[in-house]
Amino acid sequence: MAYDAVVAAIDLARSGKVAGIVTAPIHKEALAAAGLPYPVTRKSSRKKGGAGRVAMIANDDIRTVLVTIHCSLADAIRRADFPAQMSAIRLAHEGSRAGNRPPRIAVAGINPHAGEGGLFGDEEIRISAPAVEAARAEGIDASGPWPGDTVFMQARNGRFDVVVAQYHDQGLIPVKKLGLERA
Repeated sequence: MAYDAVVAAIDLARSGKVAGIVTAPIHKEALAAAGLPYPVTRKSSRKKGGAGRVAMIANDDIRTVLVTIHCSLADAIRRADFPAQMSAIRLAHEGSRAGNRPPRIAVAGINPHAGEGGLFGDEEIRISAPAVEAARAEGIDASGPWPGDTVFMQARNGRFDVVVAQYHDQGLIPVKKLGLERA
């Protein structure tokens, strides 16, 4: 039933009858038990010609867009490539426009302390920082990569309007901690 609802929503979006899709949590084990592949929404939207983009998740205190979602951490590191970074940054920009100024977007690093200049991994140097530069060249107010353990606090305190998180728990733990019932 959940799968059929997502497919119906994708059909409505493709036909232009709705502008976007919002889903409630989907029980992945139930889909697997029914013989359906996961991620159902991403695979279904790709098969049916949808964008396959991850949405913004927000509560009253913070907003986040995920670069990767619902995969192992090892897969998240592989999937958080330059195109995925750019897609998430652009979605954060599009989804956070309000008022007279562009949204201030913080890009979190994937490694502890945003890699510490390459001491804890070089993904920030090779991938995230070039994506931030490319986004800025497009006129997007993006900065980073910022350490994931402090960037959400800075966003909550008003320094940033939205955080681009690299993987599921990095982005969802702060949102859920600060108000799952309002997310």
